[in-house]
Amino acid sequence: RHEASWWRKGVEDGWIGVYEQEMIRYIEGEYGKIPDEIRCSLLFLSLFLKAGHTVLPLDKSPVEWAAAIGINMAEVDGLEAVIINKKTLEKSPVTGKPGELKPFIISGSNLSYRKSYNQEYKLLQWFTENSKKINSTDINKYITELFPYSGNDITDWQRAAAILSVIKPFLIISGGPGTGKTTTVARIIALHQLASEKPLKIALAAPTGKAAGRMGEALQEQLRELNIPKRIREYFPKEAKTVHRLLSGVRERGLLPPAQKKHLRYDVIIVDEASMIDLNLMYSLVNHLADHTRLILLGDKDQLASVEAGSVFSDLCQKQENGFSGDTLKALQKQGEKGLPVSGDQ
Repeated sequence: RHEASWWRKGVEDGWIGVYEQEMIRYIEGEYGKIPDEIRCSLLFLSLFLKAGHTVLPLDKSPVEWAAAIGINMAEVDGLEAVIINKKTLEKSPVTGKPGELKPFIISGSNLSYRKSYNQEYKLLQWFTENSKKINSTDINKYITELFPYSGNDITDWQRAAAILSVIKPFLIISGGPGTGKTTTVARIIALHQLASEKPLKIALAAPTGKAAGRMGEALQEQLRELNIPKRIREYFPKEAKTVHRLLSGVRERGLLPPAQKKHLRYDVIIVDEASMIDLNLMYSLVNHLADHTRLILLGDKDQLASVEAGSVFSDLCQKQENGFSGDTLKALQKQGEKGLPVSGDQ
């Protein structure tokens, strides 16, 4: 076929790499020749994924795509002539709607790889469902033991986070350095052990070995400083693992799915530096949680983005304000919390 000038120049200048060339060659081998605008869209979807974005916005132009990922404007000569028509893309045999078995999915004004779309959709389902669940365990006496009441009505967010970690199966704790995340985690672990009839299996994890090492050390330090009952100290986790190591025993290997999915056998999993976890890894973690396992994600939404595509943690922290729905508010008030903000989103 006669190659478009922008494609030839992009290959010569090196911003269209071997991977993208082979991907287009493979797609055309399977589906036949594809129009220039579809070739351009698939190329930029691949480049966006490498730059950490899981979707390509179809309401932007190819020149805007190039600028968004830092391609030198002098190297995209001829690209301004490529007009993206969403309807043409929707009619292509390579794209489909959500749920269809096509390599690429169009949802709203976004184009995604089917794998990325499915992972994001399943994660959204899991986070939404588990954010609504409320457990009515009465932990009042344990809360008072770990967080003595200060006598004023100012919200104690560490205390609120500890209560939420028990009444909710899923919790996000976001805060910058020095905001007391480690102290909160130590008390959360103590609270869970105190409120349980049997010793719990609790896992600490982080995306990198360095972060896992820091997390384990900081927690042991907190343990020495806090007045935590001796009877539960022995059940504290002694170290933190990397998320990959945590998943090493349950991940599927080979081409065929296992006859029975393996689950992580923990009661609570606490992950630090969660902003560094990419879409693939977060999906794998959530996909292997047992039904009874609680997941607590710690991090700073404004720091340390994931290396691979998909910043799940910062996407989950998009709420403009801290506020609770009516049911959650009632559950927190039942445990003695006062002065909590209400969410307008009931």
